[in-house]
Amino acid sequence: MSEIKKTTSVGKPISRIDGFLKVTGRATYAAEWQVPELAHAVLIQSSIAAGEIESFDLREALGVSGVIDILTFENSPKASMPGAGIGTGPGESFVPLQDNEVFYNGQFIGAVVAKTFEAARHAASLVRVRYQEKLSKISVDDRLSESFEKTRMMGVLKLNKHKGNAEKAFAAAPVKIEQKYSTAMVHHAPMEPSAIIAAWNEKQDELRVYDSTQAVADFAKMYSKAFKISLDRTQVIAKFIGGGFGGKGSVWPHQLIAILAAQKTKRPIKLSVTREQMFTAIGYRATTRQTVKLGAERDGTLLSLEHQSLNATAVNNDYVESSAVSTPTLYKVKNWKVRHDLIKVNLQAPTFMRAPGEATGSFALESAMDELAHELKLDPIQLALKNYTDVDNANGRPYTSKSLRACYERGAKEFGWANRTHTPGTRREGDWLIGMGVALAHYPTRLFPAKAEVEVFEDGRVEVRSATQDIGTGTYTIMAQVAAEVLQIPLEQITIKIGDSAFPRSSVSGGSSGAASVTTAVFEACTSLKAKLIKLAQKHKRSTNEGFTNESLSSLLRDANRESLKADGSVGLTVFKQLVHSSSAFGAQFVEVRVHAETREIKLRRALGVFAAGKILNPKTARSQLIGGMIFGIGAALMEDTQVDENSGRLVTKDFAHYHIPVQKDLGDSIEALMLDEVDNDINAYGSKGVGELGIVGIAAAIANAVFNATGVRLRELPMKIESLSEATIAIKT
Repeated sequence: MSEIKKTTSVGKPISRIDGFLKVTGRATYAAEWQVPELAHAVLIQSSIAAGEIESFDLREALGVSGVIDILTFENSPKASMPGAGIGTGPGESFVPLQDNEVFYNGQFIGAVVAKTFEAARHAASLVRVRYQEKLSKISVDDRLSESFEKTRMMGVLKLNKHKGNAEKAFAAAPVKIEQKYSTAMVHHAPMEPSAIIAAWNEKQDELRVYDSTQAVADFAKMYSKAFKISLDRTQVIAKFIGGGFGGKGSVWPHQLIAILAAQKTKRPIKLSVTREQMFTAIGYRATTRQTVKLGAERDGTLLSLEHQSLNATAVNNDYVESSAVSTPTLYKVKNWKVRHDLIKVNLQAPTFMRAPGEATGSFALESAMDELAHELKLDPIQLALKNYTDVDNANGRPYTSKSLRACYERGAKEFGWANRTHTPGTRREGDWLIGMGVALAHYPTRLFPAKAEVEVFEDGRVEVRSATQDIGTGTYTIMAQVAAEVLQIPLEQITIKIGDSAFPRSSVSGGSSGAASVTTAVFEACTSLKAKLIKLAQKHKRSTNEGFTNESLSSLLRDANRESLKADGSVGLTVFKQLVHSSSAFGAQFVEVRVHAETREIKLRRALGVFAAGKILNPKTARSQLIGGMIFGIGAALMEDTQVDENSGRLVTKDFAHYHIPVQKDLGDSIEALMLDEVDNDINAYGSKGVGELGIVGIAAAIANAVFNATGVRLRELPMKIESLSEATIAIKT
């Protein structure tokens, strides 16, 4: 039999197949499911940063018409700590409403359940709480003199590594750079605030949850453990998610409270987190304080590299913003050392946020590399290529593929890097100082366990099922593209069913792993199904030279007297050569800024990212992800900054009136992402890497480097503020 011709589905810029549902309002999000006898829960929050609850006064609240119950630690059902999945787990280290302890201001300490949302909200405002307040510790900078030994937990220790003798090599280096950098607390701010509908059927011991989650299968497992319900009777549904960025990858207190309320009231419960509550609901990116030390020869050869990072975490938590973890992998250097420390504060636990560690760490490392280039009077790209390596410098393993040189070359040409002035403050247009900056982008390639099932029916329809989810990245579309490619059928013939833990188990959409993982499982399932179809066609003497059509599939199954035919596919943790190779996506970020000579305003003029991330399954959705990541980084670099009242521990910036995120006007004249063709045969079926987090890495450093090139002032704190420039001397006087 002749080999079936390949279609061109994979690699084409196909529009999202779920786009029509979204723009017409037909896509159903967590809070929009229609459930009979639904009651509404509104959260009660603490108003102190540390202490214990002495008592609740619920008299007025219980008198509100429509109130069904009020949950507190005094009457809540019991629950256990949720378990953990691949890359996910509980966001907090305590289960809510189990005791009277308060760890941070804004902690969810109760919930009012009522027949209507309005009644629940009004009643919640009437709840009075008496506390026994304790001394709280809020400010990171006031506590930097404390010993770190007590807070260097096991999670930190495994990240603290070294090779050679970095201290000795630094001391002997002819050229040295040693600087401190800091990044602010920032929040995820997804378009869709978190929401959950929990329905508990006690008679059948079943729990169904409609949730806004990045991991439907893992959440089902965690809820099963927390509430002691068998996994096969625990179902989590999330058909559409309006953004997550890591914050919706963990189980947070509001979700457990909703399920506890459903258990206690014996009614389905809807709990929608408000925009203000989102700032204490799903974690944030932790504040960091970093030190980078570079030692080099006068020709730019790196002799030593040290990167120390400290991040704030909750008093009962050991979350590490692993800012230095990727540092030793990126440049060729024999002597290196990385260290992470924690400092405890009375704030909510931090969590994963788009490129956790890499985003913050790249700001410090790539700023320091630019400082070294300036000291040596070298072009920053020249310095980066001087220390280029085709192997992972941390472990000596060659990369499955690495096209970073090509990213620098293409980016420099497209961006006009040759027009950059080497001396800061020498390019001016009227009252504006102009500067260019560049930085390396990098994110490790990960594949998590995933399963998929594909079934063809007698009418020719093909259905692909997996307990993965689409958090806005285009998962529905790329799964359909892979199925169409393998089975040689039109895209319109395929139905994708995801977002339900009842389907074959898959992992979190996080760590830039979702696309590479689930499409590998789909590829395996469809390959298996195609083999079965070909075998069936041979048995019934039918040709498959031109692939399958709706009619030919229908006819084939009728001849075989079958209503359907299905196959499974899966991918495990060791799908590529992890023991002998490393795998990462790379890129180069180019930025041009304008800085007003009088007002010191920093304006992004244009940004270009050039990326190499293996086979791009869909250039249209991938470009959106990369540009979205770049915008994420622009926000952190220039405006996003969660402010905390250091007396009360209360967040001051907790809405979009005060917490500023980038809008179109902040993005300058142009922002573009280019993707290079990269062949990688060692990762998965298509050689695809992740792009969801790659775009944010390096962009903040590129902006800071551009500001220095424009003004001669080095900004080492995010976000970069007018005040920092106003207090400094700009290279060109007005």
